[in-house]
Amino acid sequence: MTHNDRTLCLIDGSGYIFRAFYALPPMTRPDGVSVNAVYGFTNMMMNLLKENSTSHLVVVFDAARKNFRNLIYPKYKANRTDPPEDLIPQFPLIRLACDALNVPHIEMEGYEADDLIATYARHATEQGWQVTVISGDKDLMQLMNSQVSLYDPMKKKMLTTQDVLDKFGVSPNKVPDVQALMGDSTDNVPGAMGIGPKTAASLIQNFGSLDNLLEHLDDVTPDRRRDGLKRDKEQILISKRLVELDTNVPVLKDFHDFQTQPYNVEKLLLFLQQNNFQSLIKKLDAPTVHISVQQKTSQTIQKKYDLITSEIDLVNYLSKIKDMCVMTLVTDNTMSVGMALCSEKAYAVYIPFTTAEYTNVPDLFTPQSKTVGIPISKVVQLLSSTLSNSKIIKIACDIKTFCHHLKLKTIPENCDDIQLMSYELDGSKHAHELSDMAKVFLNTTLQNPTDLCGTGKAKKSLSDISSEEILPIAASEVFTVYDLFNHIKNLLHQQNKLLEIYQDIDKPLLPILYQMEITGVMVDIPRLQELDKLFTDKLSELAQQIYKEAGEEFNINSPVQLGVILYEKRGLSGGKRGANGHWITDVKALESLSENGDSLARLLLKYRSFSKLKSTYIDALISLAIKDPRIHTTYSLVNTNTGRLASSNPNLQNIPIRTEEGKEIRKVFIARPNYLILAADYSQIELRLMAHVANVQKLKLSFENNEDIHARTASQVLHIPLQDITSDQRRQAKAINFGIIYGISAFGLAANLGISREEAKQYIDTYFEQYPEIKTYMSQTQQFAEENGYVKTPFGRKIYLPGLQNKATKSFALRAA
Repeated sequence: MTHNDRTLCLIDGSGYIFRAFYALPPMTRPDGVSVNAVYGFTNMMMNLLKENSTSHLVVVFDAARKNFRNLIYPKYKANRTDPPEDLIPQFPLIRLACDALNVPHIEMEGYEADDLIATYARHATEQGWQVTVISGDKDLMQLMNSQVSLYDPMKKKMLTTQDVLDKFGVSPNKVPDVQALMGDSTDNVPGAMGIGPKTAASLIQNFGSLDNLLEHLDDVTPDRRRDGLKRDKEQILISKRLVELDTNVPVLKDFHDFQTQPYNVEKLLLFLQQNNFQSLIKKLDAPTVHISVQQKTSQTIQKKYDLITSEIDLVNYLSKIKDMCVMTLVTDNTMSVGMALCSEKAYAVYIPFTTAEYTNVPDLFTPQSKTVGIPISKVVQLLSSTLSNSKIIKIACDIKTFCHHLKLKTIPENCDDIQLMSYELDGSKHAHELSDMAKVFLNTTLQNPTDLCGTGKAKKSLSDISSEEILPIAASEVFTVYDLFNHIKNLLHQQNKLLEIYQDIDKPLLPILYQMEITGVMVDIPRLQELDKLFTDKLSELAQQIYKEAGEEFNINSPVQLGVILYEKRGLSGGKRGANGHWITDVKALESLSENGDSLARLLLKYRSFSKLKSTYIDALISLAIKDPRIHTTYSLVNTNTGRLASSNPNLQNIPIRTEEGKEIRKVFIARPNYLILAADYSQIELRLMAHVANVQKLKLSFENNEDIHARTASQVLHIPLQDITSDQRRQAKAINFGIIYGISAFGLAANLGISREEAKQYIDTYFEQYPEIKTYMSQTQQFAEENGYVKTPFGRKIYLPGLQNKATKSFALRAA
């Protein structure tokens, strides 16, 4: 036999299911069943079979969560949540995918997939076979030896002993020993308290094995570590039984039964068609195969659309709307030129707007597109009864912007916003403009009406394009909104928590934000003008000081001239040149020079600070408030990946407050006469949230007793009675409290408190000893993020962290998690 005749490939099917589910955006079949995990799994298997050269192959699944390990330790995997609701229906479909691909698959009650893999690996190697395990699960590293290889499909590489050493600090056969000591928060394996990966690896390296370590605990140093290991010896032994894979599962099938067989093309095509996997059908090397199978397929619906240019026709159309009204606007920058409506899947209308007073007789001397239509105010008037009917669902994309264009006083009752619905599903995984959603959810590319305008000098205004040309594009947009609404609504209903966020939190907030945008924020124009003069005078004064210090006049805003002054004429050291050959004179460079005592750099930093404040805030606010003494910012719910509000045009969340100049700018925001501006804040909100989500008992008790939380932390970390804590010690504890929950390092804490890195590390270590739940919560959250690519808020909102995929940004992403 050749080598390939005696090779067994064992595939961790359960691992692939979850990776596929969380890696891909939501996908559904025409009947509404979720299939993103099925698609990802099937695609992976098709690629694997194409490249596979092993003689035998099997996919191994987990049968159920409960297994023999729960008898050993009832809390094993107790902290695991149930699978997502839209994943559960996909489990049987994935088994069907294996059948369609003619791939054997196995599972066994009472045992995990890893145990089956370990058992088959032992059987095969005992008979001289070579085994390849395909999985990204670190627990399977313990199986690696000269006959068993581990292939990580995410990294697309065969793992080596060095990879295991890098991960665990020991060879593969010692991995369970290290895992037994360090425990595993994801699987709720207890391990030994206070023993992390590095310490565990060091102990096994020094003592050779876990058994030898436990036999010679008196030789362990320091004393605290030795005492802890003795205390936790029993749970270490339990942990070893939990992490060690069972190689003696009483399997029902012999691995010789898993011989690789070609799949039946017709059977596979039927499966792919049933699940609407068009892209996978295209991958099949069978262009001449035709299937004649009786299937329930919906016929292609011929969509129709018409222009409405008269008031009577619009009234007639609106009178027929009973249940649903889908609405889109055709806009040219800030001006709307028309509106599309549909109330059913296959018929839409487009109403062009005209700025002229409405008449049934068009002006014969003016192009038709400019006169044939209805004034926007008239359309809104005729549409008002439909919008005010609470029984009719009104659907749009970005409902606030839609209502602003129509100058509606309020957002109508019973409105749905597909942009917000999409955001609830995917957060930051993709953009939520109409074209983006069409591509992601419907695999459709939308044409934009502005494409009709052309480019360059010949570019036209959209109002110059005939309504007949705009009609099919406008109809396509409103049909897309209709389809997206039904598709995304179905996906939300499969995920109850996300549906609750939409219905109970974000959707009710839309009309409130709309009123806030219409009302605006009042500014004190005379005071703004005074500040403008003050800042102008200050900049002029600073400029004269800079010229005097430099010994000549030059363009302060020119980086090239500034670089020559600093590094060539003044001869300052430490300068660097950019890619263009000129000296770098950014804020970082100036701060470095200022810290080294250069007075010119100090003046330049002050000049830049005043200049930025003037241009970014004072000039911008004056220009925005010329006609109306109120600033009408836009509040968005879909522009951040955390669910918080974003403010733009202008950004009112970024007005400076720390400097005296910034405080003066904040003072220009005022209330109208006889009214007040109320500033509301929740004391120590982050710490209260941490106490709740991490279930930190000591913190909870402190809050319930209304204690000074920073003083209490200082007392616990510094081991000083509460009544003896000084204000300086309380300040340090405050820095620790807020720093640690945002992932501050010993280096960062040392810089904040002006202490050594060693002292800062000791503070952090002691903090986690006092509040171990925080350490556990952070560790579990980061591990979940690495495995899934996102974290969840207490309400169930998913926050994706794309930075985890990049080495340069991974540490920041983990802190963000």
